Amino acid sequence: MRLVFSLIAMLGIIWVGCPGLAAAEGRLFGAAEMIYGEHSAKEVGEKVLDADYFAQQYSLLYALKGKLLEGRAGDYHLSLGYEWNSLSGELNGEGIDVETGKILYRGDVMVAPGGLPFRLHLYSQDMIQSAFVDGRVPTLFESLPSDNFATPSPIVDIQNGQRIRSGATLMVGIRNGSYQGRYREVLSQFPRLLVDYSEVYVKDEKSLSPEHYRDRNLAFVSLNKKDNWFHYRLFEHRDYLNPEENYEESTYLLGTVDHTLQRQWINFTNWMKISADGSFTEGKKPNLEEDDFERYDLNMFAVARRSGWNASSFNTYSRLLEVGELRKSLEVPFYLNGELSRDTFARFRFVGSRDERLDLESGIQEDEDVLFASTRLETFRRERFILAPQLDGEVKQGDRGEGHALRARVEYYTNKAVRPRYDIFTAYSLARFEGTGDEGLETRFWEQELEGRIETSLSTSFRTGLGEELLYGTGTLDRTVSRHIIPKSAIGQSLFGTDFDNRDGDVFRSITTWFGEHRSLSRISNRVELKYDYLSEPEQSNGQFIANHSLRYDGREFLVNILNQLVVGEHDRRNSELSGGALADDLSLSSANASFLNRSLVRYLPNRSMEGSLRLDYEWRDEDEGSSSHVLGEQQYVYRIFKTNGIIRKLAEIEEKIEYERFTDAAGGQLRATVFTLTGDYYPIKILLLRARARYDIRSPENTHTTTWYLTTALNFEKLQVALDYAYGERSEGDTLPERYEHRWEVQVRKIF
Repeated sequence: MRLVFSLIAMLGIIWVGCPGLAAAEGRLFGAAEMIYGEHSAKEVGEKVLDADYFAQQYSLLYALKGKLLEGRAGDYHLSLGYEWNSLSGELNGEGIDVETGKILYRGDVMVAPGGLPFRLHLYSQDMIQSAFVDGRVPTLFESLPSDNFATPSPIVDIQNGQRIRSGATLMVGIRNGSYQGRYREVLSQFPRLLVDYSEVYVKDEKSLSPEHYRDRNLAFVSLNKKDNWFHYRLFEHRDYLNPEENYEESTYLLGTVDHTLQRQWINFTNWMKISADGSFTEGKKPNLEEDDFERYDLNMFAVARRSGWNASSFNTYSRLLEVGELRKSLEVPFYLNGELSRDTFARFRFVGSRDERLDLESGIQEDEDVLFASTRLETFRRERFILAPQLDGEVKQGDRGEGHALRARVEYYTNKAVRPRYDIFTAYSLARFEGTGDEGLETRFWEQELEGRIETSLSTSFRTGLGEELLYGTGTLDRTVSRHIIPKSAIGQSLFGTDFDNRDGDVFRSITTWFGEHRSLSRISNRVELKYDYLSEPEQSNGQFIANHSLRYDGREFLVNILNQLVVGEHDRRNSELSGGALADDLSLSSANASFLNRSLVRYLPNRSMEGSLRLDYEWRDEDEGSSSHVLGEQQYVYRIFKTNGIIRKLAEIEEKIEYERFTDAAGGQLRATVFTLTGDYYPIKILLLRARARYDIRSPENTHTTTWYLTTALNFEKLQVALDYAYGERSEGDTLPERYEHRWEVQVRKIF
């Protein structure tokens, strides 16, 4: 607040003392909003909900903007106002009486003298208005996930708090126009400097999620040499409700990172660029010292490019000191790509890294050293087939698993540059893993992989392909003996989300795929894909047959999208479970031995007046306890009437929707929901809306029938909005739920000027 008063006082002095501000433009804004409503419900003749509320919000704001010295020195924006809120009412016999007030303000000054390398930005504002909070009460008027409307609950509180954002930014040494005066040479020698301070203060202790904290950011950045920047950055968080969350972090950085935190590159030669920086970061929690840390980071990057080849290296080093632990990490990667000849292209990778962890209390140290190198050649690049041998090697030492891994791979595939009729890809790899895992498991593991794939276009509209992957591994395997060379024998099956940490014995895996894809000139695309994934392990084996089919037609009037998937074999639940219906999501999360999923959508749009859609989703799962199924169907039709009187505007809209959902669990229990919705909108004049909506909802096993009616009238002028909502609902007595009658109405008026 002190910053606000200082800013306003400073602007007042400038305004009085500078004739160039006399032409400032000021405007007065105001708003008034009133909401009155009642909401009640009865069950078995007894009132279970009785609420009424009257909410008011009035605000007045004066805004002023102008230029400093007729624009030669900058500009400013000032706003000052007040907001008053009131809420009175009752919820189930408990009275509600709340009155709050809040100052709204904004001060924003940009001092930018033309021609001078100087810019100062000062600002402070809290323009966040209060909000009325709905109470969460059980109601018949709850919307469905597919609805585009929501019926609010009774207003029970006001969310009123301070959210002040203040700050100052000073930039010196920048280009700001063209200055041709006598001090031009002197001013051109000014160092580039950035000082940025920002603060966010939040105080809202009466809301449902109380907040009271202050965040401060300070940045001091200076360009002391060409492309060499010095940074000092400070972040401070003060939580007044939970002091244990107080936190401070300061950073010192020197290097080729500019004031916007963008990395800059220096031309070392005409074909090489380098960039380097070093930083020290210190973090503290005054009330929780075990979270304190100190961190050093060094980065040295280089990129080089010559005709036919390029190289890059991104070296990093970090040292992190936390309470009770010291960690050091060094990584030195190097990448080189280039043409050895017109027919041969080479890729080389090298990564060296070292990690250290020292427990300061016990003195126990864990180290990890990794050296990885990879070389790949692509030969015969101008021929019909390309031969690409590749050799990867890795050596790992330390306390978190040590050993070595070697993989040799050769690929032979068609060159797409010559547009072959058959697209062929073959590959063979042989890998060896040897060492000791982090838990002492001795690793001696061989792995072979054979891949083959062929694709071709039988016609201009049909393409097909067949692929096979064979994998065989034998021995004892612990994944921690290598970091970069990953054993594929430890990768789980297609529809299982888990991999394996170790293997003991023989592993065989076969993945066979076939696809056929048809694309016609009539905008129909049809694709069928069959996949069989078989995995044999020493203790068990499992086969997964996966059949996918997708069909899409995208015409001018019709849109058809169909997706089918059949899975036979044990697998986890897919991430694409049905959702968006009247029932709860995630109704079945167990694994299955077989499943079938269908998603179908048909949409018809012959013109702007008519729109219809039909959606059908079905899922069936064979689980250990039995079979479960989930059906979700939705039919929707929209008809619009337009009126032409010089311009075209919508006169009326009628929407009809039918939703059906049924879930049957493995034990035979069922959940069912059938919902009929009819909505009509009428716009007799441009600013008037008359809306009616009716809904009939049938639920099982509750065995209830719920009918709800909604009426809405809205008048929308440019500066005046009036809305009246009424809702009535009744639910029949069911097996587990009593009879219920409920109604609510609300009138809302808002005027701005």
